[in-house]
Amino acid sequence: MVDGEGIDTLSGGLYRNNVLVARVERTIKYHYHEEQGRYVMTSTAIVKGVHDDISDTQLTGCLAGMYAHQGDKNIVVLKNIGRSGWMVYDNPVPLYFCKRNN
Repeated sequence: MVDGEGIDTLSGGLYRNNVLVARVERTIKYHYHEEQGRYVMTSTAIVKGVHDDISDTQLTGCLAGMYAHQGDKNIVVLKNIGRSGWMVYDNPVPLYFCKRNN
């Protein structure tokens, strides 16, 4: 079993009909553990940036609740992409790329 901690940084915008309706700028700290080849991530702290004006409801319409609510969980699968990092999935479509720092 693998246990650890991590940080995700979100920066971007929510668009409807090519019009910016909200901005997201957040740092999410989380704890994770492995269960049967999947990683269960639980947010432990959420820090909103000065430009973050997206509502938690809008954000959870696009991403897992752990990015909006401290203590929420997300279950993901990691696919190793060589030496550069991992693709992170919670369904067949990738969520994001996690870059390896070393």
